[in-house]
Amino acid sequence: NGLVEGNTFYRNQGAAIQIEGGAESRWAEGMGVSNLVIRDNMFDTCDVNDWRKGVIYVSTYLPTGPTDYPMFRNLLFEENTFIDVPRRAVIVRSAENVVIRANTFKNPTTRKRNNYERSTIKVELSSNIVVADNTWVESPYIEYIEVDADNKTVKGLVETGNSIVGEL
Repeated sequence: NGLVEGNTFYRNQGAAIQIEGGAESRWAEGMGVSNLVIRDNMFDTCDVNDWRKGVIYVSTYLPTGPTDYPMFRNLLFEENTFIDVPRRAVIVRSAENVVIRANTFKNPTTRKRNNYERSTIKVELSSNIVVADNTWVESPYIEYIEVDADNKTVKGLVETGNSIVGEL
């Protein structure tokens, strides 16, 4: 059980919030997370080095790769603002009952390389995911805006009320 609310994350080298568990030959860590709310935070120019983990990263690691077992349950990401995301804003794997709601994504600044994944939400190996009422502000520095879900490994994805606006 946890609450991350009202914080500013600025120029983090990698993921601003990394929720991860797994095992490898050298060690194992994490038992998973349940009942976590991440609300009303500002993520400004995070994942500076573009380590491909996303600004908020939820995943497992095992010798065979991420698992479809839901190590992360009942997660709520709402009313957060993401500014100048280099690649994925949110990545969710190995989870169930996740709501990503009423977040705002802005990319007013160009990068050396404007990756096509800028400010997207990636979902894999998960179930019962709701992505609703999120707003992306139009930018010449992003190629597309979407929820990128692996249809083979995601069950029960609901997308509703997401929009693209000219300005806020």
